[in-house]
Amino acid sequence: LDGHQVHYPTPTAELVKALEGRQEGGALRQLADARLALGDRKGALDAIQKWAEGEKSGAAWDEAAHWAASHQEMATAFAAAQKALPGLAEPERRALADERVAWADQYPDAADPIAMRQARAALFPKDGALLEDWVRALEKAGRLPEADKALDGSQALSPERRLLMRSDLAADHEDPHGAFL
Repeated sequence: LDGHQVHYPTPTAELVKALEGRQEGGALRQLADARLALGDRKGALDAIQKWAEGEKSGAAWDEAAHWAASHQEMATAFAAAQKALPGLAEPERRALADERVAWADQYPDAADPIAMRQARAALFPKDGALLEDWVRALEKAGRLPEADKALDGSQALSPERRLLMRSDLAADHEDPHGAFL
């Protein structure tokens, strides 16, 4: 590396010094792991974000989000995931959207689980299961007017399914008049 013969495994401090002067994407990505191994979390987070910015791809931001989440740096994970979503193909976008919901469920102080469900439903407006998951989360939180509004604005469910779901919500909340009308 830079004219020096490096034998693996490289001592981390030596590796960090060698990588810090490099600007290639791969070097920045490795720098994040090396800095983390030395206990420099802030430096590691800076390196992974700088790497993802330089790569200019949804896949890089996706990797940065997963890397941050695996190290319980949830604020960075959510921010990187937000940047990744527009640049991902649909299957990867769906997987990351699902993971954001799971992360929010696990770390509700870092992100609102209901807001993550709403964002996921907005990304996939024709997916009825995602809409129902969001509506059920609103119901569980006692936010029935918002659940009703979400059902009204949905494209994901047929009118019949929306009516059944509204009836089910009313019955669950002891409103027999609203449930069977």
